Amino acid sequence: MTDLQLGLEAANRAVQNDTLHNYTDALYAYESAINHMHRALSVEIDPQRQFIISSKIKEYQARCTHIREHAVRSNAKNPLEEATNIAVQATTADNDGRLDDAVRLYGQACQLFSDILRSSDIADPSKQKMREMVGAYNVRAEQIRQQQTQQSSIMQKIPFSMQQQGGDGKYHDPLYKPSFSDKFRNYTGL
Repeated sequence: MTDLQLGLEAANRAVQNDTLHNYTDALYAYESAINHMHRALSVEIDPQRQFIISSKIKEYQARCTHIREHAVRSNAKNPLEEATNIAVQATTADNDGRLDDAVRLYGQACQLFSDILRSSDIADPSKQKMREMVGAYNVRAEQIRQQQTQQSSIMQKIPFSMQQQGGDGKYHDPLYKPSFSDKFRNYTGL
């Protein structure tokens, strides 16, 4: 499936969850749709399709913002504690290699910290620390997005048949470089 198809599927799930008032699931699905559509946009060459994808990304981002603002206003938990917990989850996901989750969680943490900065009277040193955290999380999320975009463009340059199946009918990693013993085994059949 292409990133655009994955993005459209995620967008459909988001709208369904949003309609059913499952805002947490809707937010997750909207963010997934946004991430996939960003990747699709980076490889799309048709200007008309670029415009459509870009407008959908903006629409979904606006809905995410609305859901987050509603969640911050209606959430009985301490918003600072929630933002900190989400930031910890993002870092854990990043360290575990769950990069899509990490990007989504970094985005949520940044949004919550930004909402807190706008809506509360916090001491200046704490505000500065939060701004630095938001900056660092945004930079890391962007690095992950760029890394995923580069990997996606590399995979698109490799013929699909090479990505999926080797001549022996087995699935292979196209970036795998066989060792001498692998080559020997393939050559001798041992």
